[in-house]
Amino acid sequence: MLKITFACFHCQNPMTVEAEHGGKRGRCPKCGSEFAIPSLEGSAPGEPGAPPTPISPSPEILAETSRLKKALVEAGARTAAAERLAAERDSEARRQVAEGEREIERLGKEMEELRSTAGARMAPGEAEGAKPPRGGAEAR
Repeated sequence: MLKITFACFHCQNPMTVEAEHGGKRGRCPKCGSEFAIPSLEGSAPGEPGAPPTPISPSPEILAETSRLKKALVEAGARTAAAERLAAERDSEARRQVAEGEREIERLGKEMEELRSTAGARMAPGEAEGAKPPRGGAEAR
């Protein structure tokens, strides 16, 4: 079977198709642009089956494309910087949380030590939270 070999007119991706597809419409698998598949019979540009006539972009389009590419690169750089900053802030927040948890643990141990020290100093019958005896000085 005969084959037609040609390149995408947009991205220059080489392609080969069965000759029976010549003159039909196709889509480049690499860039997705649509085109007419050339036929084995030499067709003139613009005729069915002929490859599309390449169009040169205007200087305005070239300038706008260049501007958009630069903006895309700058936006990518800003995004990367923002992601780094977010990671740094997340890391700092985690560090502060861990520090706070260690402080809570330290204070809890300190409170337990104070309770045990205070309990050892209390007279028998004086328990933490115990009510004063009735009829004492506080009852008057």
